[in-house]
This record gives sequence, C-alpha cells and structure tokens, in this order.
Amino acid sequence: MKIPVLQDFAQRRSAGPALLFVAAVALVGCSPSIRIPSDLYAADSIYIAGQNQTSLLQFSATANGTEPPKSMLSLPPAFRVASLATGSDAKIYVGDKASSRVLVYVADSEGADMPTRTLYLGANVLPALLAVDPDNLLYVGTPARGDQRPSINVYSATAEGNVSALRTIQLSRFETLSDIAIDEDGSLYAGGVISLNDGSKSFAIEVFAAKGSGVAAPLRTILIPSTMYGISVRADGAIFAGVMLGNGTEYAVEEFAAGAKGQATAVSTIYLPTPLGGVPTNLAVRIDGAGTIFVSLTYLAGSRTPPSIFIYSYDADANRSANPRTQLAATGGFSTLALTN
Repeated sequence: MKIPVLQDFAQRRSAGPALLFVAAVALVGCSPSIRIPSDLYAADSIYIAGQNQTSLLQFSATANGTEPPKSMLSLPPAFRVASLATGSDAKIYVGDKASSRVLVYVADSEGADMPTRTLYLGANVLPALLAVDPDNLLYVGTPARGDQRPSINVYSATAEGNVSALRTIQLSRFETLSDIAIDEDGSLYAGGVISLNDGSKSFAIEVFAAKGSGVAAPLRTILIPSTMYGISVRADGAIFAGVMLGNGTEYAVEEFAAGAKGQATAVSTIYLPTPLGGVPTNLAVRIDGAGTIFVSLTYLAGSRTPPSIFIYSYDADANRSANPRTQLAATGGFSTLALTN
C-alpha cells in the first residue's frame, strides 16, 4: 500500500494543477470518513473499449491528441464491451453486452492474454454497469427490462464460474439506471430516472448505505434538473455527474457537494467543448485519487465528432471557461472508461 502525503485540503485546491489519481486517504486527527485527494494515487492508465467493443485499449494517463494506445487486449469471440471497472486489487473488470458474464484481467494485460477469472451471472443479470468497492466486491447494475425495475447484484471478490450474488439491491424507484459508483466508505451511488411521490419523474442520484440489500431506502436523494449520464465520487465525497444541459446543445460535468440532497445546486460546472455534430450516446465521468477528472464522450456512428476523452485538473473551476488539460481523440467505440494506478 502506498503511504499518503498528508496535506491540508484547502491548500490543495489552491496549489495549482494536480497529477492524475485513483484512491483516497484519511486525514490524521480527523474522522476516518474524511478523505483528501493525493498525488500518490494518480491514475497511470486509461482503459476504453476499442472499435466495435471487441477489444480494450490502454492509454497512458498523460496521453494527448492522437497519441496511440500503449497496448490492445483482444477479447473472446462475440464479446462486446458493455461496462468497465477497476479495483484496488489491480484488476480490470469487463462486462459483456452479448452475454451475462464478466471477465477479470490483471492490469496491463495485452494481446491474447487470458482473463484470470470469468463470472457467469445467469440470464437475469446483464452487466450493463460495473463498480468495485473498497473490499473489491463487484457490483453489477442491470437495467430495467419489461416490468422489472433496475437492480444491483453484489459478488464476492473471488467469485468465479457460475456465481450467485451475495446480495441484491432492488432499486424500487428507478425507471432507468444510467450509472453506479461507490465511495471510499462503501456507500453506493445510483444514477438514473426515478419516480417521485407525486407521480412525476426526475433524473436523480440516490445514495445507499454500504452493505445494503433488498428494497433498501436511500440515505438521501439528489435531484438533477438536467439529462444525466455518468456519475463519479471524489475522495472527499464530492459527486460529479455528466449532463446535457436544458438547451440540448451543451454538455457539462456538474459537481455537487458531499452530503448534497434534494434540489441541490451544483457548486461548479465544467462546460465541455462543443461537439461538431451529433448527440452523445454516453458521457462517462471518472475521478482518480488525485482528483483529476476524466470525461469520455461517445457519439452515434456517422457523427462528425470522433470519440474523445477530456482530462481536467483537480482545481479546474469551471464556470464556463475551464479548458481541458488534455484532449485525447481515440479511434474506438468506447462508451465508458476505467482508470488504473
């Protein structure tokens, strides 16, 4: 385990651009639930799905422009990447949209390397979304199908073969599920469209206690007034959501304060570069342990705008003028991304 550098959080925000990151640390003398970003947890690599979602491309976290990938991992025949996640165990988890399975690879796998484990989830579980908690338990988000509401199944850190979930979280208020994330305390964040008590619907993020199961009541709900895509949680608990703003022509990443609930107002907004044409099919957001913000935009086939990854420094303050520190234009069909350190 890396030993964190102790640093005052407020000083960090004013210290200038930070390096990339993946996990979080505790402040000595404070509540163990308080976390700060640390450069020691900067991301080393970015993983995205390759062309037609049949491979994984690995890029350096400092890649820029049209820089080629460091490596390519070929996936089994008929495999189509639906989701990606990484854990503190230096493993890469890849969900298959063509079947109900998840492949687990060691970091830096390439070529024809084989997975270390394969999880066969059963016909009723579709790995559309993945997340890994601090204990390396795997969370698998299945979207709504027919009259079945979205759900999240949790699997052992060593699960392999034909597996059964340790527990299932039923998302009783969700109409759709767009992303899931887990913070350093193991709390689960689920984003999507929910049904409100008055019968209306809203994009929202609901936060559930660690180790929840069944029809669990959320600890809190954050209502999002914009069309929402991906979500991520920073080490200090701040929540980030990729959104399409009300006019339908601007895309952004909104930051909400740790502990936000109800009709919360974003504390900052990073407006993304305007696309040349086409509507994004996904806007994924990932935050590394140093607070660097990684954003991927994927467009419909035939769009004049290629898939892109924008990387923003930890202190990119947003309102209107933040420029990405790096813009990576990648040839691929990625709809999500994952980070490793």
